[in-house]
Amino acid sequence: MAELHAKLDLKPGQEPAWQAFVTGLQAARPTPRPHEKGDWNQMKSQTAPERLDHALARIDDMRAHLAQLDQVVKTFYAGLGKDQQTIFDDNFRIMRPHRGGPGGWGPGGMEHGPMEHGPGEHGHGPHGWSGGPPPQT
Repeated sequence: MAELHAKLDLKPGQEPAWQAFVTGLQAARPTPRPHEKGDWNQMKSQTAPERLDHALARIDDMRAHLAQLDQVVKTFYAGLGKDQQTIFDDNFRIMRPHRGGPGGWGPGGMEHGPMEHGPGEHGHGPHGWSGGPPPQT
């Protein structure tokens, strides 16, 4: 965040908006997923309908967090000059591949992005939650 702050070269009157932006980003961070809390075995023991219910709940949760993030970004962005908006556009992403560090919004984006694993890994992809191949019929 310090790098983005430096690149934006904010005027003193923009600093309160920056502080509100940083606070808003922290508040808009998604909650950890079950497997991020070491609870992956619980999901593996769920029935297919339970896993789908869980997936839909995660989508609803992510949608709520993205809506919150949307407001935080739009509010801050509106107070930037044209050149600052261009810098912001070039440096702010909401998702990036997982790199093993803590997740979060901001420059470089959210650590746990949708394309971080190959198909079927970690329960994602065309083979369903188990990550295994589809059953032979």
